[in-house]
Amino acid sequence: MKDKKMIELLSYVKLSTYRVKVLLALNNQKKFVLASELSKIIDIRITHIGATLKELTEKKLAYCPNPDVKRGKLYEITDIGKEIADYLEK
Repeated sequence: MKDKKMIELLSYVKLSTYRVKVLLALNNQKKFVLASELSKIIDIRITHIGATLKELTEKKLAYCPNPDVKRGKLYEITDIGKEIADYLEK
């Protein structure tokens, strides 16, 4: 992980314990997941999960295939997100 962009993304994620927890939880999912499911898995309030998922999606670390729905947005980790999560798990 010597690419400058990857180092910046790693730093960005590590600056927030919520970002670290949500990214690692996404990495452990085999399918799309709802914010409410992540909230139960990592025991963080849904409002924090929603804001964190928005941040991770904006940085291309997570992907939402249905961003236009009000409720029931699905999320999955991207390849870049997986690389960052794998590094964090070492």
